[in-house]
Amino acid sequence: MDDSASCNGGSVADVGCQPAKCGDGHANALAGEVCDRGEADTPGCNGKDAGNASCKRSSCGDGHVNRAASEECETDADCTGGRKCNSCHCG
Repeated sequence: MDDSASCNGGSVADVGCQPAKCGDGHANALAGEVCDRGEADTPGCNGKDAGNASCKRSSCGDGHVNRAASEECETDADCTGGRKCNSCHCG
């Protein structure tokens, strides 16, 4: 069984024939996942709690502050002390 938008295919160890979901460790492209390294953020992939950026490659401007990728902010509101967000770093 191949992957579908709603199910990981049967050839996938431990997650086969299970509903596709971000954080299961299987990048199911048909379900909109570009990467899936598990539930937590990693330097190259946003984890399951990243909203619309979940299971997508981490990038500045994606709307999710991925601290594992050394991001500090996405907008000025993410910074403290009146500092401004510039290229995902508060300054």
